[in-house]
Amino acid sequence: MSSASEQLRTHQEQLDAGGIMVGVSRQALDETLAQYTALRNALKVLLNEATSFSVSGVHFDEPCMSHKGPALAQAALDQSQ
Repeated sequence: MSSASEQLRTHQEQLDAGGIMVGVSRQALDETLAQYTALRNALKVLLNEATSFSVSGVHFDEPCMSHKGPALAQAALDQSQ
């Protein structure tokens, strides 16, 4: 995902004897959560656009990923950066 998520994976401080509780950087956690939220929001848009769309005002009820899928997927990735 990002350098922030890499920091969460590799720079943990063990807080208990069993290693169940760990401490991580607040900045890395905040950055990773922000990226996660952006990705979820982008995917919600992608799902909505892929499953209900209209052409010239005519609404189509069935999904059509082959029609818009690649462009919408790229938009979702672009929004998450």
